[in-house]
Amino acid sequence: MSVIAIDIGQRQSGVAISHSGLFVEMHSTINTVPRDQFLITLGKIIQQEGVEQIVVGFPLRPGRSENKVAREIRQIA
Repeated sequence: MSVIAIDIGQRQSGVAISHSGLFVEMHSTINTVPRDQFLITLGKIIQQEGVEQIVVGFPLRPGRSENKVAREIRQIA
């Protein structure tokens, strides 16, 4: 099963892929802005790599409360 891991940042996002479930390799860094282009690029990577599962990094403050970045990531995810 192929898994994609995405660390969404305000300007750029890191993308990593695992085809084996054991090892993860850095795939690319893509621009997060503009958001529509980010989603198109991400969709192409997902299709090209045959991704079956998506993991998105979700930053929380101490006490597990969400910050502005976490709320933005929730909207994208």
